[in-house]
Amino acid sequence: MRAEVLHMDGYFKLPPRENHQARLDSLDWVGLNEVRLDLLQDHLDAFRRGASRILVPEVDYFANELSVRELDLSDVDVLIAEGTYTLYLTGLDAGIFMPTTYQQTRAVRMKRVREPYDPFVERVLHLEHAL
Repeated sequence: MRAEVLHMDGYFKLPPRENHQARLDSLDWVGLNEVRLDLLQDHLDAFRRGASRILVPEVDYFANELSVRELDLSDVDVLIAEGTYTLYLTGLDAGIFMPTTYQQTRAVRMKRVREPYDPFVERVLHLEHAL
């Protein structure tokens, strides 16, 4: 079976640095309102209806850019939605929750060096973890 992954990180409304600033401006920004879950839901629904192509958003953390690419679904058997808030989507065949905490993943996050370490991020992760 052929699978493709839709990464929720591409579905954020703002590029990474602007999203971080919005969080600094107000922790109320953190959560479901900062992500285009409606678009991710549309993409999953389109796949279920048999769409052959969708335009998928992607994020480039280093360039601080959001872009779009066409994803060919014609030979895809399984579409996986990956991300913090994906269990809020409807019509899923299965949902998987990884029970690790943000404290347990700190070493992995530090190693991947996606963004410089900022203690503020721990506050954001605490809020996300509650959701």
